Amino acid sequence: MEFAVGERVSWTHCLVRGRVTMEMSLRSGVIVALSGRVAKIKKSSGRTEVVAIARLRKEGQKSQIQEVLEIMGGNPAPPQ
Repeated sequence: MEFAVGERVSWTHCLVRGRVTMEMSLRSGVIVALSGRVAKIKKSSGRTEVVAIARLRKEGQKSQIQEVLEIMGGNPAPPQ
């Protein structure tokens, strides 16, 4: 998938706490720079974060969290 500077994207941030707890959150922002396999993303807070391009989803695409739920057999809410 191709990305461009200025494009809005989202990605799933995973945090593991201990041996049994994993937190997943959806983050989003705008691409401000591309370099090889990573992108520098500016979040709404104004902070930047470097994220692997392979983890990014374009605005409007299913998130990794939605994909996991579908694989597990969950029924996500219908689009509104």
